[in-house]
Amino acid sequence: TLYRANFVQFGEQQIQSLLFTWCLTLAGLLLMGYAFKSTHELSRITLGIYAVIVPVLLLASRLFSWRFIQAMRARGYGVRDALIIGTDNNALALAHSITTSPWIGIKLKGFVTLVDTYDNAVDSYGSVLGQLDALNELVSGNDVDIVYVSVPTAEREQLEAILRVLGNSTVSIFLVPDLYTADIMQGTWVTLGNVPAVCVIDEHSRGANAMVKRVEDLCIAALALLLLSVPMLAIAAAVRLSSPGPALYKQLRYGASGKPIMVWKFRTMSVMESTEEFVQATRDDARV
Repeated sequence: TLYRANFVQFGEQQIQSLLFTWCLTLAGLLLMGYAFKSTHELSRITLGIYAVIVPVLLLASRLFSWRFIQAMRARGYGVRDALIIGTDNNALALAHSITTSPWIGIKLKGFVTLVDTYDNAVDSYGSVLGQLDALNELVSGNDVDIVYVSVPTAEREQLEAILRVLGNSTVSIFLVPDLYTADIMQGTWVTLGNVPAVCVIDEHSRGANAMVKRVEDLCIAALALLLLSVPMLAIAAAVRLSSPGPALYKQLRYGASGKPIMVWKFRTMSVMESTEEFVQATRDDARV
């Protein structure tokens, strides 16, 4: 991707990227015009005005969008709730960036501590909601959208435990690394004020990307149902004939923003009474 609009921060890097991309686009258009011998149809003055006006309009639209989104987020629109795991200096710096920059669209819900004692400076940014052993309940109970993990990289077991607990959720998870982690981690970098963070798990698409993805999903799903309807009917008949019970069964899953959805599947096991204890299927399982 040569250029990607950033409506959270707009600075010199965004301007350079946009101008560089426009220069490549203009060069490509001129080459196409030369190849198809159509450049003589436009005067040099017209081409010059076009080459100058377009990037100016693009920059103006980006700046206007950036200012508009800043103003809307400062008034509470499009704001996502965040939780910080940890109370070290990185966590405090991140909390300061979030609380002093309302236009970035993030509201700090509070902290999750790793130890019983912590710096009193934490209270100036938000309340301590609990400790790490109650992380899952704290995230789901506070409708958290983003979790920032500020844990020393040496505490590998704690990091793995946190990712294991949140791995089945739909929250976005960001590691707030120290300088050593910055050299070895791979992922999507974001900056909150002056504090860098690495996105290791991101949530579903948002904004225009979400609309495009929704249309794409509906179109592909409709086409797939049309093409696979006959094989699916054959599979359903085979399931019904192979063992008593329905051809389909449903299970509870969690979709976008953690909302529960019912997923329908072809039954691959014999029908049995549901119990609270879940037993994973194994090789040569009699239920299959």
